[in-house]
Amino acid sequence: MKQLFIYISTLLLLSSLTLMAQPNNSEFESYGSEQSQRKSKKKRKIKPSKSSTKKMKKDLNSFEASKSPETSDSQQNSGSGDVISLDIDDLFEQNLDTVIVDAPRKVITFKDQQKVDYFYGQALQKVNGKDYSGALDFLNKSLKLDPNNKELLQLRGNIYVELKKYRKAKNDLRKALKIAPKDPVVNYNMASALTKTGKFKDAIDYFTTAIHEDPDYILALQGRAAARAITKQYDLAIDDYNSAIDANSFFTPAYKGRGIAKSLSGRYDEAVIDFSQSIELRPNDGFLYYYRALAYLQMQEFDSSCRDFNKAYQLGIDEARLEMRNACNYNPYYNVQDYLGQ
Repeated sequence: MKQLFIYISTLLLLSSLTLMAQPNNSEFESYGSEQSQRKSKKKRKIKPSKSSTKKMKKDLNSFEASKSPETSDSQQNSGSGDVISLDIDDLFEQNLDTVIVDAPRKVITFKDQQKVDYFYGQALQKVNGKDYSGALDFLNKSLKLDPNNKELLQLRGNIYVELKKYRKAKNDLRKALKIAPKDPVVNYNMASALTKTGKFKDAIDYFTTAIHEDPDYILALQGRAAARAITKQYDLAIDDYNSAIDANSFFTPAYKGRGIAKSLSGRYDEAVIDFSQSIELRPNDGFLYYYRALAYLQMQEFDSSCRDFNKAYQLGIDEARLEMRNACNYNPYYNVQDYLGQ
């Protein structure tokens, strides 16, 4: 049963990692209190459904919270349009074979610089309106005038990630890294793009560079933690989540991510505490109840598990209904609330 839970949790991590990348400020993601008393019951083995595993991984790293209000606590510039929303679904890529020319920065005239600034501003407005094709038109015009501009390359790289054009994204971000190899945000953006394509081990290297240059880069800490959890480096992942929480004790995604990492490593009782802390900070997030229910299920705390599945279902998590059929003897002809006498 434990192996099945680990499998489920891993799928969840893969579909979530909702990272965010940005050009000059950080952004990323992607939880105790009350626990019900354990009731002595005859133990029975419960197997979580495959859909539940997909969901728990879908939210790690959440990279989910990268678009949540908490990310503002971690140096976000969500209005800048410089953010990559990381969603690890249907991702693959072939080996890249790109050649980067280390060219010096072109000296441009004052008139051309004004054009570059104007095009860049228009591109940002287009990004804010999610008009990525329009943004690319302005950025391409800018880069013709100033082909080695780090900000322009980085923004275009981020847009290519949004459009799932990962080769082009990495090409632009590599050029930006040639210009500023130690820039923490450029390294973070490259790590985000690599994570988007499933290159977690390579992403960890770039996250590490970003953290080395800016130890308080909370989104990079969360990004590396998620990548480490997916590659089964659970203790290291938990260390990174701890650092993120030390930097910002109200950063909900770190509690949730740490709870998932602890669940994956079999530390279900500790995971319950993290999910409970997350629920205190974000009580209307149905997935938090869902993840805590899965942890309770592994601890054979069936009453607590069913209550959380019920709450998750009330908050719109359909997967909880499926789990109740399996774990709570749920009768499909009744409402979940009716079944629990609520």
